[in-house]
Amino acid sequence: MNIKGDNDTVSVSNDSLSRNSKISKSTFTKATEPKKLAVSENVRPVSKLRPKVPILINEDVFLQDLAETMASKRADAALLINSDGGLSGIITDNDLTRRVVSTYLNTLDTKANSVMTKNPKCVLTTDSAID
Repeated sequence: MNIKGDNDTVSVSNDSLSRNSKISKSTFTKATEPKKLAVSENVRPVSKLRPKVPILINEDVFLQDLAETMASKRADAALLINSDGGLSGIITDNDLTRRVVSTYLNTLDTKANSVMTKNPKCVLTTDSAID
């Protein structure tokens, strides 16, 4: 599986994960299938961005442990997994700066699920990097 988290977006190359639904006003609509790229179009797929192998960590981890893990692995983001093993959210280094450090949250007693971006959008590595 190849997953990349960046700017609250997750790139997934495993077709077994389903796409999230889009919310439009008060109705729920199913995400549309990506457009098939014509050879003549000069659009690069997500795979050309060279996504890194993701850090997967439990959503109940304390922010201090999460930050230390991300720092030791030189990661820009971590995918947060719920108790069922499903993707529940994402935290980026930018999230840690804006939602934790700048608001003076105590990283020793604040859990990741309280500041994560919930239900991130998932894309396939074959999707257009521009969308």
